[in-house]
Amino acid sequence: DMGCVTLQVEATSETSETGIVPLTFIVKDTGVGIAPEDIEKLFEAFEQVGDRNRQAEGTGLGLAISQKIVELMGSHIQVTSQLGKGSEFRFTLDVPIVENLQQQIEKNFNVKGYEGRPRRLQVVDDRWENRAVLREFLSPLGFEVTEAENGQEALEQLESHDFDLIITDIMMPVMNGLEMIQKMRQNPQFAEQKVVVSSASVSQMDQEMSFDMGANDFLAKPVKMVDLFQIIDKHLALDWIQDEAETSADSTNTDTFQIPPRSDLETLYEYAQDGMMLKLKEKAHELVTACGDYQPFCDRITELAQQFDLDEIESLIQQYLAEKAPVS
Repeated sequence: DMGCVTLQVEATSETSETGIVPLTFIVKDTGVGIAPEDIEKLFEAFEQVGDRNRQAEGTGLGLAISQKIVELMGSHIQVTSQLGKGSEFRFTLDVPIVENLQQQIEKNFNVKGYEGRPRRLQVVDDRWENRAVLREFLSPLGFEVTEAENGQEALEQLESHDFDLIITDIMMPVMNGLEMIQKMRQNPQFAEQKVVVSSASVSQMDQEMSFDMGANDFLAKPVKMVDLFQIIDKHLALDWIQDEAETSADSTNTDTFQIPPRSDLETLYEYAQDGMMLKLKEKAHELVTACGDYQPFCDRITELAQQFDLDEIESLIQQYLAEKAPVS
């Protein structure tokens, strides 16, 4: 019995210059509480603590999985509880500000638009939040975005609108994305229409099915701005308008970095591969403490970790691992 459950979200400090703000998520209940000796067991897989007569059905995996997810995002769930009064779970995440998206685009890609007529894109997804992510990225760059909730609605729009590129989910009601592509390819009018499949499933089979049905490319969810930008650049071949603002040499010019030893680079690379952002940032801080000359390099690693851009971290570290390759 959890009693009354409440969720609070608090901004714990002012927004930093990088557009990141720490948010603390607090879940409270007025239930039976947790004994001190049971708190350490809470996050162990298959454990259910407390009076067995009050335990709900389940496997005891919920909190173990939740803790792992939060740790992958660079934080840790903390618990306080009193028997008979209730419990409190909290964790803090560094979250980028959505309203700074235009600044992020200009900073990451050094562009603020493109030459020529406005390009029209269609986003097909039954989840409004997924469509919103793409719309908020594309609109500031000058794209006209049309949304559809399923394949059938998308095909109806296609009868009266021309689109330079379509980005579609796979799993949708009424008509899924693969069925939509199949019907398009069967119609000579849309045989050459450029379509990108975007899905949370990154299995080789799903990608192969997408290409077999006639997709031009595959975009994994959650969508990363760098991947979306590269796909648009690849298929639309636009003349981008460069941002005239000078980029900071300290944060982007990797030629000036003093690089830690190979063993430390390998540790950072392993953390990035495993998605262990908290460990990644802790290791970067440890390296700076040991040698201040590593500050620019570690600041860049920390900045990318705050943006959850593990692919870019891996790419950056690989570059220096190649330079520090042992002589055979």
